[in-house]
Amino acid sequence: MFPGEEVDLVISLHNQGNVVSSSIVVKDYLPNGFTFVAATNPGWTLVGSNLEYDYNTRLYPTDSVQLHLKLIVIIPASNVTLSSWENYAEIFSVRDTSGVLRSTDDADSFAGSDTPYERSVHDNDPYDEVIDGTGIVLLPNEDEDDHDPEAVVVTAYLGDKVWKDLDGDGVQDAGEMPLQGVLVTIYDCATGAVVQEIRQISMETMA
Repeated sequence: MFPGEEVDLVISLHNQGNVVSSSIVVKDYLPNGFTFVAATNPGWTLVGSNLEYDYNTRLYPTDSVQLHLKLIVIIPASNVTLSSWENYAEIFSVRDTSGVLRSTDDADSFAGSDTPYERSVHDNDPYDEVIDGTGIVLLPNEDEDDHDPEAVVVTAYLGDKVWKDLDGDGVQDAGEMPLQGVLVTIYDCATGAVVQEIRQISMETMA
C-alpha cells in the first residue's frame, strides 16, 4: 500500500459458546500509521485515541459476522516503526440477551485486556487467527481468541513532487506548498553505501 491509500480491515466475530449475545463491543487500537475517517466507517466511534464498534445485533451460537474498518495509510510525523502499520483489534465486552456482562466466560480469552503478551503475537505468526485455543495455559505466542493483529506493508517510492506535508498524510493538500532544491540520497540497504544522489531543482505546482 502507498500513503494516502485506503485499507479495508475485516474483523470477524465468532460466537463459540452456547449463549446468545446481544451486544459485542469491539475496540481497535489505532496505530499512528493510519488515520480514521468517520464518514466511511458507519458504526465506528473514535474514543480517545482508539476506535469502538458496538455490534448490538444478536449473535447466535456457532454464528459469525464480519465488521469492516477502513483506514487511510499515512506516514507518521514521529515515532515511525513497523508497528505503525500493524493494527490490533479485540473484543472489549460481551453481554447476553438479559444485559448481563459475559466477557469473562471464555477460558482462553480475557476481553479488553490488550496485554504485552497479546501484543507479542504478530500478523502471520503460527498462532495468528487460531480461534480454538488451549485454555488458560496458553502456548508461547498463542494469541487469545478475542485479540488479533493485522499488518499492512507500506511501500516507499520516489515520486516527481516534493512538498511540505503539514499533516503527514502523504497527500499534497491545499496550502501545502511545493519545495525545491531537495537532495535525495539513495543507499544500498545491505552495505549502507551511497548508490546515487539526486537533487530536485524544479518547482512543482499544486496537483
